[in-house]
Formats: sequence, structure tokens, C-alpha cells
Amino acid sequence: MIKNLISNLFGSVLITAVNILAVPIYITYLGSESYGLIGFYTTLNSVFSIFDMGLSATMVREMARLSASNDSGQSMRDLARTFEVIFWAVTIALGCLIIAFSSFISSHWITNTSLSPDVVSKAVMLMGVSLIFHLPTSLYAGGLTGLQRQVTLNIINGITELCKLLLVLTAFHFKGASIANFFYSQIIALTISTVTTAVVYWNYLPAGYVRARFQKQEFLRVWRFSAGMGMLSIVGVILGQMDKLLLIKILSLKQYSYYVLAGTVVALLYKVITPIFQTVYPKMVQMVSAKDPALPGKYHNYAQLMLVVVAPVALTIGFFPKEIILFWTQNQLLSTEAGPIASILIIGTAFQGVMFIPYALQLANGITSLSFYVNLISLVVLAPLLFLFVNLFGTEGGAMVWVILNMGYILITVPLMHRTLLKAEMWNWYWFDFIKPGAIVGAAAYILHFMVPAAMLTNSYKTFFLIGSFTCLLYIVSAGASSFTRNIIMRKVKHLFQT
Repeated sequence: MIKNLISNLFGSVLITAVNILAVPIYITYLGSESYGLIGFYTTLNSVFSIFDMGLSATMVREMARLSASNDSGQSMRDLARTFEVIFWAVTIALGCLIIAFSSFISSHWITNTSLSPDVVSKAVMLMGVSLIFHLPTSLYAGGLTGLQRQVTLNIINGITELCKLLLVLTAFHFKGASIANFFYSQIIALTISTVTTAVVYWNYLPAGYVRARFQKQEFLRVWRFSAGMGMLSIVGVILGQMDKLLLIKILSLKQYSYYVLAGTVVALLYKVITPIFQTVYPKMVQMVSAKDPALPGKYHNYAQLMLVVVAPVALTIGFFPKEIILFWTQNQLLSTEAGPIASILIIGTAFQGVMFIPYALQLANGITSLSFYVNLISLVVLAPLLFLFVNLFGTEGGAMVWVILNMGYILITVPLMHRTLLKAEMWNWYWFDFIKPGAIVGAAAYILHFMVPAAMLTNSYKTFFLIGSFTCLLYIVSAGASSFTRNIIMRKVKHLFQT
């Protein structure tokens, strides 16, 4: 687990660094409106992930569960082939659908732009092609995660991100900076990435008795969990992307680009959330399958670890959003417009992050219905609320609803989950894993931010040093506020002095 966690965090940092470098380059070369199209592609990618039908999540769980057995090679290979056939068929159909309706989407949905209809239509068509070669990667990545081959997966992902940026810059240099050349470069990089991930995944699968085959019974064996994950994904994606889908319709593409930029900054938090989840979830599946009595203690350890890692990053972005965006983009207008949005969005994202461990516990036990019904109720309640807030407060209104949504999960989902799973652990989660360490590091951040001289944040190098120091100090406080990490540190110190 330590090796996987380190590789996941390192891979995440590498990908984040590449993306941080890429965004201001894309905005400089293409302009805010074309960057808004890139943001729309990201949203479209997230929306169409609902047609995954829960297959990627099921692949993670089944590979982790079956890998504990020595005679499951054939079942693993047949399941992989079955999911592969279904996934590719659905993905190709979706990509062709986007291509066929590219003119309609560009003329009826992306309307508030000075870009020519032909440019927007071609960009949407290329988005459809990109989706065909991008979406299947999640299936193979899920398989490698379940097999706990996460070091290899992170190497592939890191190389892919570097290739995407280098190919785009090469295309811009030799063919000219255009949104079409951006997507041509993406298609090439994504094709190479998907093929590479697929080949590596199949090589890691244990040998079977015969060649892997499409087996209907393999799908029927896991269809309930897959269907539950698929329905959960549909509702979750709608909730997560509704603000962006609504904003692109009612705002200009330039205003929408500010929201996208704020979301990109906030998405940095997922770069520490996702690696922890990817490391913990397969292990929890194995512990649940083995009925390991150590599960309650590990559950609290993982929950505290998540907060220790998430809180300092979230609080840094929350207190210094304008300074971070200005340092990143060197654009005063972007920092002024996107900063307030990011400071609100980060609160909701931090709340979502601490829910990842309770969510992992549910999935490890094969339970998808709770999150689905909670999300469904949230959708009914928050859809009109989102429409109201966006119309009243504009871009910041969508961010406010994101906070309300994720705070509701903490207050509602956790008690409902602990009525069935680890019944005696709910209040321990609230106090020791969330409230107490969160309050300590939050109070420290509030005090420390007053000690950062505002005048010094006008210089890029001083901004980097001061905000970096602020984050490091928060990590020290956060580690000390958690009993899990505090005990680890004390044991290491004691061992150091004894030797």
C-alpha cells in the first residue's frame, strides 16, 4: 500500500505540474474563448462517462477480489474480454453520435461566442473522435488499479500527459495555433495511451486455461453491482456537471472560461484525493472479503489520512485563490474573475474529499443503493436551487450550490451508512476523523493567513515562497491534529532516538 500510495501521489503531482504548465500556454496561444471550448470538452468527457455503466468501478472491485484467489485467472480474463467488448461498442456509438450532431451542438448550445460556427462545429466533431479513444482507458486503468499495479499505471499516465502537451506545442509551432490542431494532437496522444494501457493490462492478467472469451455469464455474475455503479454514476455526474452545463448556456463563452479556470484550480485537490482512494479502495475490498477484524481501525486511519492530506491544500486555495491564479497565469483579469469562484468551489470539493473513505467502505461491501438514492434526492432538490442561484449570483451561484450539495452528504449520508456498516463507528468518524482535526487545522490556517504580508504577494517568487511555506506549516499542524499520523510520527521519532 505504501508503494502504491507514493506512486499515486507522485503520478498525480506530475500530471498536475504538466496541467499547471499547460493551461496558461493554451490560453496564451488560443485565447479565452477557445480555452472555453477545451473546458466544454472536459465537461463533455465527464458527462459521457455515465455510459461507462459502472464497468470501470466493477473492474476495480472484481480484479481486487479475484486476485486474492490462485485459480481465478480464466475468470479474470473472460471478465476483462466481456467488459472490453461492451465498453468499446458503447464508446464508438457515443463518439459517432457527437460527430453526427456536432453542427447542432455548436449552433444550439454553444451560442454566446465570437468564434465562427464552422470553427466551433469542427471542434465539437473532434471532441467526439477524442472521446472514442479516451473513454476506454478508464476500463483498463480500473483493471490495473484492482490488480494493484498502480506504479505502472502512473508511469503510463504521466508519460501520456507529457506527450499531450508536447504534441500540442509541436502542432502549434509547425501547423499554427488553433483549436482544431489542439484536438488533433489530443487524439494522437490518447490513442497511444489507450493502446498502451490495454496491452500492459492484458500482460499483467494471470494465465487462463483457454483464450479469453466474451462470456455472458461473467457479466450476469456482476451485473447488479455494475448496474448500481452505473446508476450512481449517472446521477453523480449530472450533479457534478450540472453547473457547467447550465452556465455554458446562459453565460458568454468568456465568462464560462472563468468558471472553468476556477474549476481547474480546485481540481488540484483531486490530485491528492484520488491517489488515496485508489490505494485504499482495493485494500478495503480485500479486507471486507476476508472479514478482517482490523477493518474498523483501518477505516478511521484511512479517513484521518484523507483529511490530513486534503485540508492543507484546500485551505491554501481557499485563502489565496487570486494570488495562486495570478502566479499561475500572470493575468490580473483572470485572477480577479476566477479567484472568488475558486474560493467557494474549494469548500465543497474539500467536503467531498472527506466522504471518499465512507464511499469506499460502501463500495467494498457491494452497496451502491445508498449513494444512488441520496444523489437522486439531491438532484430533485438541488436542480431548481442551482437554476435559482445561477440566475441570482451568476458563476458564484453555481459554486455555492456545490458547497450545499457536499455538506448535505456529510450530514445525511454518513449516519445512514453507519446504520448498516460499522454501526458503532459513526461518532468516532465525525469527531476524530473530521471535526476535531479539521477544526484545528482550519483555525491554524485562519491565524496564519493574517501573518502573510499582502504587499509581498505582488512578487511572483515571494508569492510562491510564502504560499508554499503556508501550506507546509498547515501540513505540520494537520499531521499533529490526527491521532493516526501523530502516532506514526511519534513512533518514528522514538525509533530514531533508540537507534
